[in-house]
Amino acid sequence: MAEIALKREITLERILLYELIHRINNEFSFLIGAVSRTAARSVNHEVKVALAHIIEVLSHYAELHHALQMPESDTHIDAASYLENLCLSMSRSKLDGLKIDLVLTASPLRLPSERCWRLGMIVYELVTNAAGRCRLHCGRRRKASREGISLMFEGMPN
Repeated sequence: MAEIALKREITLERILLYELIHRINNEFSFLIGAVSRTAARSVNHEVKVALAHIIEVLSHYAELHHALQMPESDTHIDAASYLENLCLSMSRSKLDGLKIDLVLTASPLRLPSERCWRLGMIVYELVTNAAGRCRLHCGRRRKASREGISLMFEGMPN
């Protein structure tokens, strides 16, 4: 009986998480559409260029959010490909604007999709923290130069 209740609770949690993800995706779409409409109505070229940049950044954050979503199916995927996509999304959304290069070196490794997702959440947090520290410390020394964050995954235990 307790096992059935636990499975039901886990299922309910997943449903709520998927609903939250769906709402966030809708909010990104709404924001991108609102900024696009504002840009279309503007007669000022500089405003149009600035709003186009905002649309691009919002689109990259939407891609990042999509890359960080919990997988829907329980399959095995290549962790290196997953992390490559995640790192590209992080670079486009937050690191490029900070002039921080993210370099990923990873060997192919098949993992269950949920484990890959958890790995991605960890990598996201580590890179975000490193970028924040780099922005604070490195930015004071050389404002015009680019800094870098390197990640290397040679294999992980099962």
